[in-house]
Amino acid sequence: MNFWTPVLAAGLVAGCASMDRGSTQQFMVFTHDDLNIRQTLCNISNEEGDWSVAPIAPITINRDGNPMSIRCENETQAGFKQIEPMFYDKYVFQDLMLDLCFPACIVDGYNNAFYQYPTHISVDMKPKQ
Repeated sequence: MNFWTPVLAAGLVAGCASMDRGSTQQFMVFTHDDLNIRQTLCNISNEEGDWSVAPIAPITINRDGNPMSIRCENETQAGFKQIEPMFYDKYVFQDLMLDLCFPACIVDGYNNAFYQYPTHISVDMKPKQ
């Protein structure tokens, strides 16, 4: 068996982005002007799921090619931010080189592995109305 056999076999099962990055990513939410950070809880959602986390705690979410919403709230304040994912086209090029984008692009597209949100997100907290 030569060197290229396992490489080509892996390409038929998973795309380059899926193998390199996976379908999940970790990030942290920071709250700005948060007067009660110990009571603050942030709810995160995209089309792949919903999660809750305290500020400055790492969280792992499912990647998505659609916007992610973050709503942070405590007793007296609230904050909201919507984040667009970044598209990494370098993985499309790698998939094209590996197997002309079939099936690697399909796998990477299904896993949303072409996309990534920022790793640190700041949400401005304002008094509740």
